[in-house]
Amino acid sequence: MNYIKEYVKFNSIMWKVFLKEKKLLIPMLIALSILLIFNNYFKYSSILAIVILFIFAIFIWIFLVRKSLIEYKKNMNFNSKVYRDFKYSWIFFIFVFLMILLSKIFGRIQF
Repeated sequence: MNYIKEYVKFNSIMWKVFLKEKKLLIPMLIALSILLIFNNYFKYSSILAIVILFIFAIFIWIFLVRKSLIEYKKNMNFNSKVYRDFKYSWIFFIFVFLMILLSKIFGRIQF
C-alpha cells in the first residue's frame, strides 16, 4: 500500500513538472508533424517516422523523469521502489520501440 501511495505522489509530481515545462510541447508538436508528413509522402515513411518519433519521445521522457525525480527526492525517501522503477524506465521505451520497428519492417517485407 505504501508503494501505491508513493507511486501516486510521483505521478502527480510528474504531471506538475509536465504542465510547468512549456518547452516540452514544441518537440511534441514537431514530432507529430514529422509523423504526419512522412506518413503520406515517402515509401518507407512509417518506419522513419517511428524512429524520429521515438527519438523525440525518449528525450522528452528522460527530461520529464529526471526533473520529476529531482522534485521527488526533495520530498521522499531516496531509496524508494518508485525512484528505482522510474530511474530505469527508459529501458521500457527501447523495448517498445524495437517491437514496433520490427513489426513495421517485417510487415512490409514479403517472403
